[in-house]
Amino acid sequence: RQIGNSVPPPLARAVAAVLIEALGYKPLCPFETVELGSTELLGLTVSQASAHFGIVAPPSKRDRKSGAKKRKQIDIERVRLAYG
Repeated sequence: RQIGNSVPPPLARAVAAVLIEALGYKPLCPFETVELGSTELLGLTVSQASAHFGIVAPPSKRDRKSGAKKRKQIDIERVRLAYG
């Protein structure tokens, strides 16, 4: 999820294309269309989707804190300028 949210699709596509070429992989095109189901499924929450598909819902919140302290912008800039 983190990579999917942080990498723009065109960049992901370009990186994947280079990897596929470097590995010498020949992607296969599917022979038939796969029906994805109702578009109403797109609006389900995690718990609704897990109930619909009959699986255990994954944890949706962090179970641990990282311990990192929130920094002030002036401190961030000071470090950036020192190592920049």
